[in-house]
Amino acid sequence: MASTYDYISETASKYFGTDFPENALDKAYVVQREINLATAMTDLSVTTAFASGDSLLCIDVPANTWVPAVFLENRTVTVSVGMTYDVGDGDDPNGFIDGITSTTAGWSTNFLTTEYSLAASGGKVYTTADTIDVYMQDATSSNGVFVLTAVMVDVS
Repeated sequence: MASTYDYISETASKYFGTDFPENALDKAYVVQREINLATAMTDLSVTTAFASGDSLLCIDVPANTWVPAVFLENRTVTVSVGMTYDVGDGDDPNGFIDGITSTTAGWSTNFLTTEYSLAASGGKVYTTADTIDVYMQDATSSNGVFVLTAVMVDVS
């Protein structure tokens, strides 16, 4: 059975303090998280590997926030066993990014054809708090490093 791992609650205060993004002075800001899957496994007490269907909650989205763009960059390419990632939220697991593989270095963005893409719908406005999540697809993975970046605008 697939599992959901809350990496935000486990690590957020280490990186952002307890009042982020409330301490931001501007309404527009960028949130970036580097996710090392081996470290995440340790932090979350995952004993074997992340499996197909698992989700990793990565970035908190406050209520009344517009997210026009999300990017994922593979920093460490996994050569032997590749994992495919989708990036979305609880409403649409691949709403931002559909199918970036861990065997390819570089960036994937949401500017093309996903449901929340800038071109298709102008991003997504969250009226209630949510999270941007990475969904593991079609393989297991215990290694790999990627950076998840979200552009956010407070619309309250």
